[in-house]
Amino acid sequence: MRFENRAKRAPDFLLFLTVLSLLAIGLVMVFSASEYAALVRFNDPFYFFKRQLLYSLLGLGVMFYFLNQNYRKFKNLAGWLLGLSFLLLLLVLLPGVGHVSHGAQRWLKLGSLTVQPSEIVKFGIVVFTAWGLGRLPAGVRRGREVIPYLFITAGAALLILLQRDLGTAMALAGTILVMLFCAGAPLPVLGLASLGGMVAGLAAIYRESYRWRRLMAFIDPWKDPQASGSILFNLSTRLVQVGFSG
Repeated sequence: MRFENRAKRAPDFLLFLTVLSLLAIGLVMVFSASEYAALVRFNDPFYFFKRQLLYSLLGLGVMFYFLNQNYRKFKNLAGWLLGLSFLLLLLVLLPGVGHVSHGAQRWLKLGSLTVQPSEIVKFGIVVFTAWGLGRLPAGVRRGREVIPYLFITAGAALLILLQRDLGTAMALAGTILVMLFCAGAPLPVLGLASLGGMVAGLAAIYRESYRWRRLMAFIDPWKDPQASGSILFNLSTRLVQVGFSG
């Protein structure tokens, strides 16, 4: 029986529940962070929350659509997706092409539609890595087969960092490392790659004062709850209130 023709299994309920939980927490964080600004600017404290909720519902719709698709078909597009990923990462950095907002150049504007290429890049590099590891199920354990995927990921993460998007760069790198670990990549190689990524991440945080303030707020949000720690402070307060009210 060909691998592509195997019967499709039922979705993982625990994974689905995890996605819904993260989505709910994200909505709470958006409301907590934007309630006052939305009230002042739009006279509606739920303005940004409703927009985020709409996008979340659209995302769930896309998720349910792909639940009924054979994801293995994407392997035929792996090379094209990788090339498209790096093309978009380069385009968004070009002056006059990439859209700048709040000091960051992360978007491509197509008429009234704004697209963030890094979101497409995450999908493209994950598909390419999965395709490559699928072709080398045993070779990856030798170590040298891991190197190209590490360099590809590092290159993409660097271009994303140039867009001043540390969170997406870290998420991409972490995802690829987990994939390599599950494929049987040698732990010493993954350990060195993780150490290098941590050093690069800390350097990126240290170079930007706002990132450093966020890190300090994450470590101790109660130290300055009305400024840098306000988001985490308000979130934790609301979660406690929900817990007691429940």
